[in-house]
Amino acid sequence: MAKIFKTNSQEQALKDIVDSLKIVSSLNELLKDEDVSECKIKVMGTTKCGSINEQIPIPYTMIASPLKDYRKKIVKETLDKSKTYSIKLEENEEEILGIRAKKDVEVKDIEVNSAESNTEIEVKESTNIMNTGYHNYFQR
Repeated sequence: MAKIFKTNSQEQALKDIVDSLKIVSSLNELLKDEDVSECKIKVMGTTKCGSINEQIPIPYTMIASPLKDYRKKIVKETLDKSKTYSIKLEENEEEILGIRAKKDVEVKDIEVNSAESNTEIEVKESTNIMNTGYHNYFQR
């Protein structure tokens, strides 16, 4: 019987996706409220001269747009990576990314009455679900 082998690159992609989901979730919390009064940014890192660990007051409006752009970039990378490595995102993970499941349109019976010029069509939406099983195997 044929078998599916998981690869190191696929496992690394899953870890990257999980990390990205945590970042996007944090960004969602930051961007949820546009009325931030006392905003400060903590800058941590190393330079040629040593390490930096400073807090800088800054207007929230100055950082909101770059944070939105960064969130958009991470969401795109996450979706691309999940598609490339066939990793199915769970519904709550799709919510974090701000995407909705694809909808299929089903057309039901159509009643046509020759006495009337109106035709009624009832449309029902159903969720298109793809299950690869990867999200069940790798638990956080």
